[in-house]
Amino acid sequence: MLDFMKKAVVFFVLSTMLLLAVQSVYGSDHLEYNIHVKSDGSALWTIIQATDIDAATEIWEEFEDRIVFTIKAASNSTGRDMSVDLTSLKMKTEICWEASSKTIEYSFCWQNFSLTEEGQISFGDVFSDGFFSLLYGDGELYVIYPAEYDLKSISLPPNERDDSTQTLHWYRSQDFLFREPSVMLASRAAGSNENSTLLMGAILGLAALSVTATVLFIFKQRRKGKEKLSGLDEFYSWQKVESDQEKILQLLRSSGGRLKQSAVCDKLRFSRAKTSQLLAKMEKNSLVMRRKKGKNKIVFLIENRGG
Repeated sequence: MLDFMKKAVVFFVLSTMLLLAVQSVYGSDHLEYNIHVKSDGSALWTIIQATDIDAATEIWEEFEDRIVFTIKAASNSTGRDMSVDLTSLKMKTEICWEASSKTIEYSFCWQNFSLTEEGQISFGDVFSDGFFSLLYGDGELYVIYPAEYDLKSISLPPNERDDSTQTLHWYRSQDFLFREPSVMLASRAAGSNENSTLLMGAILGLAALSVTATVLFIFKQRRKGKEKLSGLDEFYSWQKVESDQEKILQLLRSSGGRLKQSAVCDKLRFSRAKTSQLLAKMEKNSLVMRRKKGKNKIVFLIENRGG
């Protein structure tokens, strides 16, 4: 009888320790800042906060006051006039009963977030010491800049960079405490204006070609154009490409509903930046949820969540 009681106590202790370990993995907080920089100097912010289901949720008035105060403090520190579009403030809460967690999404439009002048956009001066503590603390940072701009210079290199999607990704916002980031973007149109003289010279040179050569060139180009369009029509008539998001969902279903983010990259042969972007969009659409586990992230399928 005594041996049985000892075994029962040991089993209870081990079960409790295992439960606590599981809760520490799946109940840990995750914070992500997404900044979509606009060409007019404004920026659309989306903050994604994943917490334990029992964690306190900020009320609307607290959220509004926090954003207004943060932007006012940034305006004072940079000396630039900034404001928030109060009509853009949004707050959404999603609960996942299976993982005992909830995800809160805050969004707002920050007016005059960037400095724009002469075909250039620069930003980063708002990220002074203690900036993120005014919001919701340290987390990951994604910055997406306008498609018509190129990255000219950056003082704090991101951990990941995808020029095809104009996305910069820093793993830790706290790194900005040691070095203030400064990002400079240059308009592609501005670069084209600098070469306008050379382009005009090239056009005049082409105009000097003989009439016969010009007619022949145009004829060949038109014929190539028709062949190309015909080939495109035939291509789109039969090819049906499975969306990248659906590929991720199918992979998660076949993996029992959860998988490391790095494994998603490897199995689907996506870049890490592309995978992060896809999963961020899928989180916003309540298809998946990511939780940190050590240095890795676990991706959960939440299509069939309860409640």
